Amino acid sequence: MRKFELSKSRYPGDLSLLCTICCVLVLILSGCAGKLPVTVDLTDAQQQEASRLLQPARAGRCPDTLDADVVFNWQGYGQHRIVKATLQATRKGGFRLSGLDPLGRPFFILVTDGTRFTLVDNLQGRGYTGSVDSAFFRQYVPAGLDPSTCFSLFTARLPAENVPHVRFARTKKNNSFWFVFNLADGMTRQAELDPESGRVRRQVLTNMEKRIVLDVRYGGYPAHADICAVPQRLTVEGEAFNGSVQVTLTKLYRQTRLPEDIFTLQIPKHFIVTEVE
Repeated sequence: MRKFELSKSRYPGDLSLLCTICCVLVLILSGCAGKLPVTVDLTDAQQQEASRLLQPARAGRCPDTLDADVVFNWQGYGQHRIVKATLQATRKGGFRLSGLDPLGRPFFILVTDGTRFTLVDNLQGRGYTGSVDSAFFRQYVPAGLDPSTCFSLFTARLPAENVPHVRFARTKKNNSFWFVFNLADGMTRQAELDPESGRVRRQVLTNMEKRIVLDVRYGGYPAHADICAVPQRLTVEGEAFNGSVQVTLTKLYRQTRLPEDIFTLQIPKHFIVTEVE
């Protein structure tokens, strides 16, 4: 069993890097995303083909946890930064992100159990905690993008079966199928599936104004893997973030369950604690 703990680090990082990585890792970027492709409606025969492709992708038989070592490679504003981290997430909304110093010690930890979050800045001796519905949290995370959605985006899964699809479409360029889903607060999620393998190539979140909030492209799927295979590489962009982040999963841990207590965190008593609203 892996150990999940808060240890002291003297890594000479900076708060701008901390904030950047926190926002990125929760997959809540909003920046210079690509454009949506031009699609066409399907014929009746293509509708049936799309339905057959969609069914196994939403069947829910895939593991509902993710435990991985990751590397975040950020480029933007003429800068280039690389951060190693560990990531644990569950379909139910548990999420834990630990940025690591060169000795492998966490210099920040962000956790949420799906209802409350805690952020510990080990460099500054500060902690922040509050509801995921707080104004502080929502200034980074758009309404409609909750922690469980982050899990499905990170693992290239489609929305749950209780989220209705709006329509099927197909691109003229590469014959990929696109599936459009309605989310809360006027947001829409669109997913591109490979017509041969059924794997997800790309997912895009758009807001009520039809602006792209988040654009995630997937690559590095293991060869000959099943529909549940997790991509080893993600490229993340968004409309308010002038740059892009490449996320590489360097190691996947094959445990099927994660301890629930890793998604809550006790802030050390000597830290300055801020309860956000």
